[in-house]
Amino acid sequence: MTREQFIREVGVTPEHVAQEMEDFAASGRYLSDHWDEFAETMPNEFVAIRDTQLVAHSPDLDGLLRELDRQGIDRRAALIDFIDVSDIIMVLPCR
Repeated sequence: MTREQFIREVGVTPEHVAQEMEDFAASGRYLSDHWDEFAETMPNEFVAIRDTQLVAHSPDLDGLLRELDRQGIDRRAALIDFIDVSDIIMVLPCR
């Protein structure tokens, strides 16, 4: 696929796609690095990370999405996760 075909098919340049992927990965690292803090201050809430910053949180997903909309943040550009602090114990069979 040529560069022109890619841009026509995807709607953005390969460099833009690479930058978006890098930004999303950085937000994932930020979430991982701050998980304990979020678990302490926002247990069982949804959080949204954008550009390695916490931009919104809410106990329910609809509230989080409304806050992103209010701030003008594209929902697709934010890393959204739920800070689950429940103590789930998994019992797996041994072979």
